Amino acid sequence: MSIAEELEQLIALRVQGMLSEDEFNQAKHELLTRRSDRQLAPRSDALSKQEEYLRWQHELAQLERDWKREQEGYKVKERGPYGGRSLPTKESSLLCGGITIL
Repeated sequence: MSIAEELEQLIALRVQGMLSEDEFNQAKHELLTRRSDRQLAPRSDALSKQEEYLRWQHELAQLERDWKREQEGYKVKERGPYGGRSLPTKESSLLCGGITIL
């Protein structure tokens, strides 16, 4: 039954004198509130899923920013005219470790 049909029934009961003005207003309010709650429930579920997805995205982005910041501490200065910074390779790390041990 649609909202319009239910409202028509309430109006008919009011016109017939079976409902007082206060009872009619209360029943109408409950009907409209109940319907709007049912209609909003699926939307709120979808919004909570979107919110959770956005939180995960934000957390992932924060982890990536933190890793980039931490990664800067591991970079070494390259020799040469440009003197850039880069992460050491596995081979260069093993070579430096071997030289340090000797």
